[in-house]
Amino acid sequence: MTIPEACSLVLQTGGIGENGKSYLLDDVKLVTENGGLVDGGGDDGGTPVDYENAPAKTVSEFLAAADKNTYFKLSGTVSNFGSKYCSFDLTDATGTVYVYSVTNKDSWSSSIHEGGTVVLAGKYDYYEAGSKAEVVDAYILSYDASTEI
Repeated sequence: MTIPEACSLVLQTGGIGENGKSYLLDDVKLVTENGGLVDGGGDDGGTPVDYENAPAKTVSEFLAAADKNTYFKLSGTVSNFGSKYCSFDLTDATGTVYVYSVTNKDSWSSSIHEGGTVVLAGKYDYYEAGSKAEVVDAYILSYDASTEI
């Protein structure tokens, strides 16, 4: 569903409510022009992001999109892992990107090691002070230790 379609749906439901009743839009997914999922979740009470269904991108596609509002799924090899913040470099055949913030780090920081393969969903950000692109608000979906160094 596009944002204009979602807005139209909200307006339509407002017109059919009776005596102050309101309707709940459940499981609405907003898709950006480049095929990503818009973050509707978080502490504001919005609908949580469906990380599993975020569109898959290579590292180079993720960096080229440079979309700070959309979650994309990335997979690659872990290097330069820091367990304190569960931060690491993620490398695939097309490039490397730094994963800065992991939202479910408590579940994964003791399991991830150099050389393992991780699948995550995250958003793009550019860290000015470090002059580099990063994955932020990352959510780790899976980790395969069989490729560890």
